[in-house]
Amino acid sequence: MVSEASYRIRRPEVVSERFEGEAVVVNLRVGRYYALSPLASELWARLEAAPRPEALVAASVDVWSDPAVAERELQSFLDRLVAEELIERVEGLAGSDMVEPLPPLDDPRLEFEAFDDLQDLLVLDPIHDLDEDGWPAIPDPADLDGGR
Repeated sequence: MVSEASYRIRRPEVVSERFEGEAVVVNLRVGRYYALSPLASELWARLEAAPRPEALVAASVDVWSDPAVAERELQSFLDRLVAEELIERVEGLAGSDMVEPLPPLDDPRLEFEAFDDLQDLLVLDPIHDLDEDGWPAIPDPADLDGGR
């Protein structure tokens, strides 16, 4: 059974971007990045709204056509995202009930691949602060020259 908790992306240390239907997710705290499969990328986009698990299952019925399979696949995927510290379970979070249905895809696998080849660069980059979305903040030029 899918957990009663809602899930949310661990901001600001986790950032993501979609490229041609696939997402790349970066955990800036641990210096690891992930390439998500097309279906996983679609689900990641739905996680932006901190959905309730039941809403994710309802949005996934067309992918697997069996709610029990959808629950099992989604819970496994969510558990792996939690283990990788990309999302977190939040008890009592009033998650969204409105989740756009996942599109039917030829490949119903929820997969991602982790990479740590840039770990040293991502973790040891002390030259920037992050904005509320987790991206490098561009300093105000007035702050750089002492306000002159």
